[in-house]
Amino acid sequence: MNMSNHALSRLQKRIAALAPSKKYDQFNFMHDMKTGSILRAQRTREDRWKMEVSLCLCSWHQNPRRVNVVLILCPDMKTVITLWISLVI
Repeated sequence: MNMSNHALSRLQKRIAALAPSKKYDQFNFMHDMKTGSILRAQRTREDRWKMEVSLCLCSWHQNPRRVNVVLILCPDMKTVITLWISLVI
């Protein structure tokens, strides 16, 4: 899955601050996406996909944090356009 520059900057600013190691990048995000669970997915008016995913950040650390992340994906679901945190558990 590809990520736009906007999505990468939001990932580094918002999600990395919540990760136990404070170092969280695209590689870590893709690793956590493999074990994450999709809570809901819906098609928007612009034919993009809005998907909410529950992630366990940095699952290889002793104190993982659960985060619900909302992703906006392109119509073919190959590129993350933007993302934000909806819930921190």
